[in-house]
Amino acid sequence: MPGPRITAGPARLIHFLDSGAFIERRLMSESWFVKKIREGSTLLPQDWDRLVDAHHTRSPGGTFCAFAPARGPAGLSSYEALARAVTQAAEHTTEAAEHTTAPGVVLDVACGDGAALAAVLHRARGRKMGVGVDRSSAELAGARRRLGKDVPLVQGEAGRIPLSTACADAVICHLGLMLFSDLPRALADIGRLLRPGGTFAAIVEAPPAVPVPDSLECTWGEVLTDFWNSEFGRDLPDLPLDGRFEPAGLVELCRSVGAFSTGATVTDASVSLSLSPEDLWDRFLSGIYLVSALTERQKRRLRAMAITSFARRAAPDHIVSLHIPLNLLVARRSQPKAID
Repeated sequence: MPGPRITAGPARLIHFLDSGAFIERRLMSESWFVKKIREGSTLLPQDWDRLVDAHHTRSPGGTFCAFAPARGPAGLSSYEALARAVTQAAEHTTEAAEHTTAPGVVLDVACGDGAALAAVLHRARGRKMGVGVDRSSAELAGARRRLGKDVPLVQGEAGRIPLSTACADAVICHLGLMLFSDLPRALADIGRLLRPGGTFAAIVEAPPAVPVPDSLECTWGEVLTDFWNSEFGRDLPDLPLDGRFEPAGLVELCRSVGAFSTGATVTDASVSLSLSPEDLWDRFLSGIYLVSALTERQKRRLRAMAITSFARRAAPDHIVSLHIPLNLLVARRSQPKAID
């Protein structure tokens, strides 16, 4: 469902951001998506789903390539921040529960190439078992290479995950919530999969901030807007996002799902990248959904516009710094009510 019109600045960067960031290097004709844009056709929710699926098929594993180098103030990547949150929550739960020698099960929904699940399992030092779920067979192939043959992988979609009820002690999701067309249904399914007292932890896009004039984020928003207007003669399309990604909206959404009636917490998990203008495009911005759907000619033109504008903001060492606003959502599966 379309969200409100997005203004130039960080909102364009984050809300058009795919959880993949590869350059599309093969020649291609104008995509069905761009043709719809050029014709001025209304973009439907299934169009966004089709765009996401096509991109992940072409560029599996792009999320890790884009986000792994980015670090927050504590020196952690978004993967490491997610792993720390879920393992700390699980350790707290274990201490309060009866002792058990069985490892906990961590389920990664929209696991991509398995980078987030790998970070959790590494931090847990063998105390946990992992299961990955993704709708993309290409991403699951990457997850198999990363995680090995002993980690079960399941092809499925959030909201209809083909696993048994109460099968997981923790569920994680790294930059996947924005892709779920029915977010309440997906959260309800996640709650079904969690055992009582289990933890759901997710890295999500932070809400749009007021653009800082002359910042790199503002510059990118202006470049993308100028390119789109000149190439297609129209504004950037609305995206299927809404205010549920505000911290208060996330908390309220979790509270509205019966499994998470005790609510949730949302904390800052923003990260930054420092790269040359060329590397920033090649490793990060080229993976934006709308950019990945462009023709090679269109990508080359947008790349040249972006690099020229970024270079004006570069330090003497030709490095620019990009701030990526993210939040960490943590919710606890409600315990069943005691019977008098």
